[in-house]
Amino acid sequence: MELISADIRKSKEIFASIVGPERNFDILNKQMIIGGRLTEFYMIDGLVNDEIMEKLLESYSDFEQEN
Repeated sequence: MELISADIRKSKEIFASIVGPERNFDILNKQMIIGGRLTEFYMIDGLVNDEIMEKLLESYSDFEQEN
């Protein structure tokens, strides 16, 4: 079984089949564009400090698109 793919949609499907974030309310996910690419972060609720995660995600938003 392939565990990760360069195609985010395929990786998301693989992850969902293993963890099931839509069924598991302890798994949080956040989609955003970083450097012109679609990214998705998965976090476990209760193990992530919300303020730190928001600051981290804000810093990623400053990345520029690669040529």
